[in-house]
Amino acid sequence: FQAEDGIRDRSPSRGLGDVYKRQLTETLGLSPGDRALLVFQPCLEFMVSFLGCLMAGIIAVPVFPPDPFQAKRDMTIFQSILGSSGATVALTSGIYKQALTMARVKNVFSGEDGLRKSVKWECVDDVIKKFGADSELTSLEIREASQIAFLQYTSGSTSEPKGVTITHGNLAHNLKLIVTGLQAIEDTVVVSWLPQYHDMGLIGSYLGVLYCGGSGFYMSPMTFIKNPVLWIRAMSRYSATHIQAPNFAYTLTAKKFVLAQQKRGKEWQDVNLSSVRHMINAAEPVDPASIEMFYAVFSPLGLRRGVIFPTYGLAEHTVYVCSNGEQVLSVDKVSLEAGKVIMIDTGKGDTKKAKRKAGETKEKEAVAQVIVGCGRPADSANVELLIVDGDGKKMGEDEVGEIWLDSPSKATGYWSLPERSAEDFKAQVAGDSSGRGYLRTGDLGFLHKGELFVCGRLKDMIIIRGKNYYPHDLEKTGETFLF
Repeated sequence: FQAEDGIRDRSPSRGLGDVYKRQLTETLGLSPGDRALLVFQPCLEFMVSFLGCLMAGIIAVPVFPPDPFQAKRDMTIFQSILGSSGATVALTSGIYKQALTMARVKNVFSGEDGLRKSVKWECVDDVIKKFGADSELTSLEIREASQIAFLQYTSGSTSEPKGVTITHGNLAHNLKLIVTGLQAIEDTVVVSWLPQYHDMGLIGSYLGVLYCGGSGFYMSPMTFIKNPVLWIRAMSRYSATHIQAPNFAYTLTAKKFVLAQQKRGKEWQDVNLSSVRHMINAAEPVDPASIEMFYAVFSPLGLRRGVIFPTYGLAEHTVYVCSNGEQVLSVDKVSLEAGKVIMIDTGKGDTKKAKRKAGETKEKEAVAQVIVGCGRPADSANVELLIVDGDGKKMGEDEVGEIWLDSPSKATGYWSLPERSAEDFKAQVAGDSSGRGYLRTGDLGFLHKGELFVCGRLKDMIIIRGKNYYPHDLEKTGETFLF
């Protein structure tokens, strides 16, 4: 899985999911509805354990694996998730458990041992030794759609982590949305470095492959950060068709590849990206310049234009909402920050000063902002997407407001937070007597010709002297002066 070059082909043995199911129920004494933390360094054992939990009715809780030797740094979030979920067991790999043991010896002399003692640790390697890797799969118990499959905890970077309750019905509906929207079938090949414990990696890169019957090749996120170009080589080696990554990865990979090509140009003559059919750009604001840079660098290697798609999703909607955006708009930046969308003809579609034509008797100078669409939910997806103002009133096209959602992919709420769940998952549209509850995403956006455009986070909006500013715009401005 993570050999010298960062990649190794390997598939879990048949029936291991059933083996883990028996281990969870017979050996650990867990019952359906109990929670189990999944604490793994990047490895395929994570997925086998996750599937074992689904089969046994155990609620899986994927978490970031704290550094055993730097426990203070990661313990706050880990302990918060542990306390919130009420998990008593943590499933992990032999390598990670050994690291915990070594860290415990070290911490004996410092009086710190919170990570080791906070929960019962179960090494999944022992499961294979106990039951054998050749166990045949027994009959599966079909789970009710309303049963909770797993808890997807939010990052907790600005607040306490909250466990989003994803049901089997949520997961099934969202996976269908993904494979339909991405046209993923049995010939799908995913090459991914995304974290397994995060919704985009877990559902989009791993479960999506299982759902459509395709193949997946994976590497550690740390491998990618150390050598982003390896991602490109893996795409070529395995003839990747579907890719998922946040915006920064496209910029970073393109820059690193140019440097690598300058040093060892001939080594890259055999790289071929013509197999790629769909590349998701999501999880953070999408920069059109990043997409264009990626095309410019990799088109000579066979990458076709039109395969990178801005995509919108969030954990509270399982993960995926819509993709396949087509429109790129130049809008008046000042008006956008005031909640109105006014188109600008820049002549070149760039972000420099341009003339605004909005019915005035005189043309006024304006700063154009290029913004990309994230597509729209398919008509058959049963996803209702609205733009709503601060009073809960539905807004029209080209008006900026909060994005509200309702669909079978909408999670049931936050684990053990009934008041917050009612506030965020059962919002009512003003004047709507149907009683339909919507998910308040906390994201700002607008619709233009039916397509969704995402502007930023509602709570992240910065107000200076009565004017609204999006943090990512300020960050880009800073980068311009620094670099």
